[in-house]
Amino acid sequence: SEEEGFGGDGGEDELDPEMSKEGRRGEVEFMKEKLDMFEFGALEEAMRRSGGMPPMSTKWVEGWKNNDDGSRFVRSRLVARDFKPKREENPEEMFAAMPPLEAKKLLFRMAAGVRAWRRKKRAAEIKLMFIDVRKAHLNAVCDEEAWVELPEEFWQWGRYAELRRWLYGMREAAAGWEEEYAKKTEKEGYKRGIGAPTVFHNKEAETRL
Repeated sequence: SEEEGFGGDGGEDELDPEMSKEGRRGEVEFMKEKLDMFEFGALEEAMRRSGGMPPMSTKWVEGWKNNDDGSRFVRSRLVARDFKPKREENPEEMFAAMPPLEAKKLLFRMAAGVRAWRRKKRAAEIKLMFIDVRKAHLNAVCDEEAWVELPEEFWQWGRYAELRRWLYGMREAAAGWEEEYAKKTEKEGYKRGIGAPTVFHNKEAETRL
């Protein structure tokens, strides 16, 4: 996943203002049009529905990134400023499981180990596919009452909005993404690993991920 890759690929020099604007326009379009992740409303409504709590502030986090052809572009991410409370009651809720390196090595070995046998039996060859989920955390459905104050790029629709999906920087975003992909994967017939909950197996389809 590229979720933490906000900068570093293209150097630490100053960002180009026009490219930064283009990056923000693309992010606004993706979040509003494709994901429909905001329910816009007034500040008074946000305060009332949140029990008097003000909407969470947000900021743009940007950095240079490189295309495959070597050209550069500015990647913009809208990040919620979800600060850590003084007393953390359930810190484990903000973490998501990471796949162990051993799991990836095992998949490679299993694919290589049956290759000659399957060719001899004229069976379909086992293949490895690598997929990068685009803007992973934004795909997770927000199941709580969470309001944010948006930057001026959104003001033509509204300055405040309730989230339909988790936003970068929110403490529940990573765990929400894990729950989202696990639920959908299991729905497709995959069984989730016990020792490594990021590993899935579909016996009928002969597929592991």
